[in-house]
Amino acid sequence: SGAIADSRLHVEYDNGTHVYVNRSRQGNWTVKDHAGKPVELPVSGWLVYNPTNGFYELSANVGGRRIDYVKAAEYEFLDGRGQWTERGSLGATGSVARRERGGGVIELIDIYGNDRIAFQAAAPGQLSAYDWEGKPLGKVDVKSPRSGWYEFKPVSGGRMYLFAAQ
Repeated sequence: SGAIADSRLHVEYDNGTHVYVNRSRQGNWTVKDHAGKPVELPVSGWLVYNPTNGFYELSANVGGRRIDYVKAAEYEFLDGRGQWTERGSLGATGSVARRERGGGVIELIDIYGNDRIAFQAAAPGQLSAYDWEGKPLGKVDVKSPRSGWYEFKPVSGGRMYLFAAQ
């Protein structure tokens, strides 16, 4: 069926970046990522990856529901779209971004929709909250539900969180 084939796009760029977009009006499209793992793209879903630089982005069905996830050299992003989701080194119900600041400091940005946020870290540490202007809001309690993972409840007015390894 040409209509379906025409509404499913795969482009490979000279730099090794692959882009898959399901532009169909209905139906899922299963493609394979750089590791050969199947990725189910819903209507308007996409997968982009480049094995050379480690970039990986998707808006796809995972575990029977849609999530958004990005792993890039500079940052990591996850949106669970309203349901608890763990992917990469993040866990969230809403949107959260993570970046390494160096010196064992991890920056987490609570974008929206989270009543808890989880993240991986190499060692225990201390978490501090800041508002959208960067003003300190104090220390935040962190628990470790399993080895290498840490979890906290966002504080009122908190937007940025810094986790410093001890």
